[in-house]
Amino acid sequence: MVDINTASKTDLTALKGIGDAYSQKIIDGRPYARKDELVAKKIIPQATYDKIKDQIIAKQAAKK
Repeated sequence: MVDINTASKTDLTALKGIGDAYSQKIIDGRPYARKDELVAKKIIPQATYDKIKDQIIAKQAAKK
């Protein structure tokens, strides 16, 4: 599983349908409370999200 809140650009680019541009948009849009925010915030299209949704998570940072 790839955590969209902490993954490197290389890790994100390895996902099907995610290239350099989308991986940078994902990084720039952090943090995410839920993985479906990638579509809600118009970071990636629904079709791309459908390809990768089973491979990603949006882990929450531990509260201090």
